[in-house]
Amino acid sequence: MEENGDLKSAVLSRLIEFLYNSSAVGVNQSTEYASIFLLTYRSVTTAKDVLESLLTAYMELSSDLSNPDLTKSRLRIGNYLKKWITDSFHDFSEQELLERYQYFINLIAKSEPKLASSLTTALETKTKGGTKRYSQAIFSENAPPSFVPKTPPLSIVDINPLEIARQLTLMDYNLCRAIEPKECLGCAWTKHDKEERSPNLLAMIKRFNKVSKWIAATIVREPNIKKRVKLLSHIISIIQYLRELNNFNALFQVIGGLGNSAVHRITKTFQQIDAKQKKILDDMKILTNPLKSWANYRKTIHEINPPCVPFIGVYQTDLTFIEDGNPTKFANGNVNFKKCKLIAGVIQEIQQYQQKPYNLSSVDIVYNYLTACIDEAQSLDDKQLYELSLVAEPRTPAK
Repeated sequence: MEENGDLKSAVLSRLIEFLYNSSAVGVNQSTEYASIFLLTYRSVTTAKDVLESLLTAYMELSSDLSNPDLTKSRLRIGNYLKKWITDSFHDFSEQELLERYQYFINLIAKSEPKLASSLTTALETKTKGGTKRYSQAIFSENAPPSFVPKTPPLSIVDINPLEIARQLTLMDYNLCRAIEPKECLGCAWTKHDKEERSPNLLAMIKRFNKVSKWIAATIVREPNIKKRVKLLSHIISIIQYLRELNNFNALFQVIGGLGNSAVHRITKTFQQIDAKQKKILDDMKILTNPLKSWANYRKTIHEINPPCVPFIGVYQTDLTFIEDGNPTKFANGNVNFKKCKLIAGVIQEIQQYQQKPYNLSSVDIVYNYLTACIDEAQSLDDKQLYELSLVAEPRTPAK
C-alpha cells in the first residue's frame, strides 16, 4: 500500500520481498529501503525468520539462471546479506544463524563465485573483529596535549576545566557509541526486561542521573561560600568547554545538576560569580531549555560537525512519541512501514554521531578521579542534598 509514492504498509512477506524485488519499491529507493528494514525489522519479526525467507527466495529465484531479472534479484539478496553482516553483525550472535549464513555461501559458491567470495570476506572481517560495529579510529593528527595534574587532585578545581570536559566527553562518547539500533525499538529501555533489551541506552540514562547528582553534591557539600563560588565558576568553565567539544549530553547533565532544587536555592552563591560566567551559564540554559521540544538545541546540533555526543533524552522523547502515536500493525495485519521509517530516521541520526570519534587522549589520573567522584556522590539522596544545601546557605528568617 503506497501513499504519495511512498510505501505506507504491507504484510511482512512483502516487506521482505521488497529487499530484492526492486519493481515493488523502485530502484532508486532500494538502498534506502534496505537500511530502514535492517534498522527496524526486529519490531515485527526475528533475524532467523528473515534469513530463512531470503534463503528460500534465493532458491526459488534460481529456477532460471539465464533470466537477467532473476539474476538481479538473487544479487540483491546477496548484497543485502552482506550489508546485514557488515552493519549488524551482532544479529548473528546465535551459532545457528551463522551456520545458516555459511550454508548460503556454500550454496552459491559455484553459481555466484564473486558474490560468495565477497560474503566470505565480509564474514571473516566481522568474525575477527568481534561484535564491535566500529573499527579502531586512526587519526591523521596527534591528539592535543593533555593537562595532567602534577599531584593527585583533591578537588575538581585542581584539574584544568578543559581536561575535565575532555575526559567527560570520552566517557560519554564511549557509552553513546555502544548503543545498538535494536535498543531503540518498542521503547525497550522502559520495559521490565530493559536491562537485557536496552543495556547501553539504559547506561546513558543512568549516566545522566549520576553526573547530575555529582554536580549537585560537589557544590552543596562545600560549606565555605568563597570555595563554593570557586567551585561553581570552575563548573561553568567546564560547561563552556563541553559546548566547544559538542558534548551536548554532558552539557545537559551538568545543567541538570545545577538545576537541582538543592543547588537552585543557594542564590547567594550564584550572585557572586562574575558577569562573564553568568552570561555563559545563561546562554547554556537557553540552549538546553526544553521549550518547543528543545527547539534551540535541535537547531544547534543540526548546524555543527561531528564529533559530537548528542543529548540522548531528545531521542527517547521522539521514539516514545512515534511509538505511542502509531500502531506497529494495522487491523488488516499489514506492518506500518511509515512508522518504521520514522523510527529509522531517529536511529540514523544517532548513528551519524556514533561514527566519528574524538581525537582525545585518556588521562588516567583525571579519568579515574572523576569516575570515583561520580560514583561516590551516588550515596547521597535528594533529601541529604537538600540538608547539605541548608547548611551551606541557611534559610533567611522570615521578617
